[in-house]
Amino acid sequence: MAVAVAARARVRSRVDRRLRLMCRIRSRVEALRADMESELNAVRGRYAARIASRERRLDRMRTELEGLCRSERDRLLPDARKSLKTPFGRVGFRRGRPAVRMRDGVEQTEACRRLREAAHGELVRICERLDKAAVRRAVRRGKLSAEDLEEVGIELHGAEDRFYCTLARDGQGGR
Repeated sequence: MAVAVAARARVRSRVDRRLRLMCRIRSRVEALRADMESELNAVRGRYAARIASRERRLDRMRTELEGLCRSERDRLLPDARKSLKTPFGRVGFRRGRPAVRMRDGVEQTEACRRLREAAHGELVRICERLDKAAVRRAVRRGKLSAEDLEEVGIELHGAEDRFYCTLARDGQGGR
């Protein structure tokens, strides 16, 4: 008995030493990350105004270019062409897909009901999904067995013990 207690104490001591070392290393990593973020924020601050100014200019130029292309579309894109390629890029027009949206005051469930009533049920999705949490509960409570699940093509997988390691926040182990 005393030998087992001593052996357990030695293993616990080894685990404790490793966790203590991991806490120190994590603290160093966090300090390095904080230093890095501080330096990156300073760099971002130095460039933010210049970048924002140039992005606004690009937006204005794109809007002006779109206006020019829309007003001169027939000359720019003859024979029903969709785009024009230049050495500096491509401009053109794409036909967008119309968005399907609910009108104000109409819920999706109501629209689906109306479509089914109007003999357009093929436009309504019917989605059946397995309630995995309920299956786990039923197995845990003994309402379903592994054989029951197997009969319907379901199995429980991955319930083995998984190792985890959490380090104390202060890195001192409460000491």
